[in-house]
Amino acid sequence: MDVDLGVREIYVTRHLENLLPGAQRYVNSDNNQMLPSAGVRYKLTDTHSIFTSLGTSFRTSPNYALADAFSTSSGVRTTVGTGGLKPEQAITLELGHRYQGKEFATSLSVFGTQYSNRQVTTNVIDPTGGTGIVSYNLNAGSVTSMGADFEIGTRPIGAGWRPYFSAELLRTRLNDNLATTNTGGGVDYLPTAGKQLPRAPQFASALGIDYDDGHIFGNMSYKYVSKQYSTFTNDEAISAHYHTDASIGYRFSDFSYAKAPEIKLNISNLFNVRQLTGVSGVQTNAKSVKGTNGGTINASGTPSYYMGEGFAAILTLRAGF
Repeated sequence: MDVDLGVREIYVTRHLENLLPGAQRYVNSDNNQMLPSAGVRYKLTDTHSIFTSLGTSFRTSPNYALADAFSTSSGVRTTVGTGGLKPEQAITLELGHRYQGKEFATSLSVFGTQYSNRQVTTNVIDPTGGTGIVSYNLNAGSVTSMGADFEIGTRPIGAGWRPYFSAELLRTRLNDNLATTNTGGGVDYLPTAGKQLPRAPQFASALGIDYDDGHIFGNMSYKYVSKQYSTFTNDEAISAHYHTDASIGYRFSDFSYAKAPEIKLNISNLFNVRQLTGVSGVQTNAKSVKGTNGGTINASGTPSYYMGEGFAAILTLRAGF
C-alpha cells in the first residue's frame, strides 16, 4: 500500500495602482490558504488496484479582474475592478479502480467536489457600444459537482489495431440564489439554486482506434459532448456536438541518411459539421425572470458562443537524420 500526504501554504499578495482618469486608484488583494492533500493506493493483485485521494484547491481572481476596465472606443468604464472578490476554494474526494492486464487496461473512478465562491470567467462584447471583448468574473457561490470517469484501452490487437474508449458523467448543482437588482431598483435574487453550472456538460465520451503495422499507420477519433447551459438560470443552452478527426500515413524504411521518413495526412472535422462547440460569454439570465423577492429581473445580456472549425486537411513530410 502506498500512502501520500502533503500540505501547501499559499500566499498571494497583489497591490495595484491604476492611473487612468476615473478609475479606482489603488486596489489591494491579500489572500493565504493552507491546502492539505492525501492519497492511498492499494494493490489487490498484480493486475488490480484501488485508489482514493482527498485534495483541496484555492484560486484567487485573475489579475485583470482587479482593475477597472474601460472601452477602447468610447473611453467609458465597462467594469469595476473586483479587488474584494472572494477567492474560490474547493475540496475533492475521488475513489477508483484500475486494471492493467496483458490484453487491455481500464480505469473507473467516481468523484465529488464542493466549491465555495466558485469563479466563472465570462467574455462579453463591449457593453458601451465598442467592438472589443471585455472579460470579467462572476461569483457563482456554493457549487456541488459529482461524477464518474471510465477509460478502457487495449494493447495492439492482430496486425496492429488498438481501440480506446472513455466516458464521463457529470452532475453540477448551484446551491445559492445569486444576488442582483430588480427593475424597481431593490435587492433581489435570481432563482438559481438547484440549477446546473454553465459550461458543464452532463455527458462526454471519446472513441478512437489506431493502426500501425510498422509501415502503414493511421487513426480515427470521435468525440461527443452533451448540451451546455450558458446562463445561471439555465434558460439558454447550446445543443450537443460531436467532432471526428482522422489521419493516415506511410512510414518508409531508412534511406541513406534519412531515418524512418514518413508522409502523413491529418484531417480535422472529417464530415465538415458546422456547430457551436462552447460557451464564450456566460450570462446570469438570458430572459426576464421573477426574483425570489417578487421583483422582475431583466435579462443580463445575450450569451455568446464558439463556432467550431470546418473541414481541414494537412499533409506533412518528416524524417530523422
